[in-house]
Amino acid sequence: MDLYERIMELGSMGYHCSQIIMIMTLETIGEENPQLVKAMGGLGGGIGYCGDTCGCLTGSACAIGYFLGNLAPEEKEDAQMKKSISYWSFSGKNVFEAMRLAKDAGFDGIELTLDAEGDVTMETAPEKLAEIRRAAEEIGIALPSVASSLYWAYSFTSDDPEEREKAHQAAVCEIKTAKALGADTVLIVPGSVSVEFVPERPVVAYDVCWQRAVAEMKRLAPVAAEHQIHIGVENVWNKFLLSPLEMRAFIDEIGSEWIGSYFDVGNVVYAGYPEQWIRILGKRIKKVHFKDFRRNPGGLNSFVDILAGDVDWPAVMQAFEDIGYDGWATGEMIPAYGHASDQIIYNTAASMERILEKKF
Repeated sequence: MDLYERIMELGSMGYHCSQIIMIMTLETIGEENPQLVKAMGGLGGGIGYCGDTCGCLTGSACAIGYFLGNLAPEEKEDAQMKKSISYWSFSGKNVFEAMRLAKDAGFDGIELTLDAEGDVTMETAPEKLAEIRRAAEEIGIALPSVASSLYWAYSFTSDDPEEREKAHQAAVCEIKTAKALGADTVLIVPGSVSVEFVPERPVVAYDVCWQRAVAEMKRLAPVAAEHQIHIGVENVWNKFLLSPLEMRAFIDEIGSEWIGSYFDVGNVVYAGYPEQWIRILGKRIKKVHFKDFRRNPGGLNSFVDILAGDVDWPAVMQAFEDIGYDGWATGEMIPAYGHASDQIIYNTAASMERILEKKF
């Protein structure tokens, strides 16, 4: 039966033009959907028998939507995560040089950092932040998030109330800095029981650390809401929030839509499996850090180039797909190469592209 004969047959059966279009669309791809065809009847007679637009046009529009439309944003199929790089991955570069290098290497964005020294500090003037934002726009690179090294100097869970207040002020500044730069997320370390690479920091009791960290994050939640900036709590080597179940419970106890997880893939490999963390944290994940790690010999020197470690990247990407995450993935390569340090940026871009495109 040719096309014309099929159209006439369906018309003789009482179907409207819009229904005929949809039936033939479904037949083309070998599907049946009687309820959809029934609903298309509402377009009959020129949309509800109003003598308006013919069903050939409205039915065709619906057929296009059937192929290309999404029921909801989270149902996008094969949406690729966006690729960013941490400013800490650059050696001897100011933020303007780093942005240009990141763009040249193929990154979509760069995560800037609030530090004690450098281009972005707690003393950086609004005019300088505006200049950085304009430069990023001119270069064509996004500024999706801001991290900070200040939480190793000022801990939210310190026994010293003055230090806890300094951590709070640093976080407020980080949030305001992110807002000024056009970012939507800040990375925060919520405190620590102890830190191996800061041996002079006193050990804090685990339960006390939890209580203080929850209280401080609840204190920050209204600030984040006011500025419309998400806080991502990072899983980091602080002997705190050591399992995905703890991290989930911690975030849920805070109870703010503005506070979630900044999930670092490489940071959990020494004692766990990132794909398990991803599924357990689910929609709580706000942003993601990519790096790789070798379990043997272990320690800080076990962080290696992406794809050179023990991260099961196919399993990690499948987990991200399972929870519907298609946001930013930021490469955090520390330390940089001792020689030809720019090369780590290009290598990381190429490795992340393979991972995000699932070319394993």
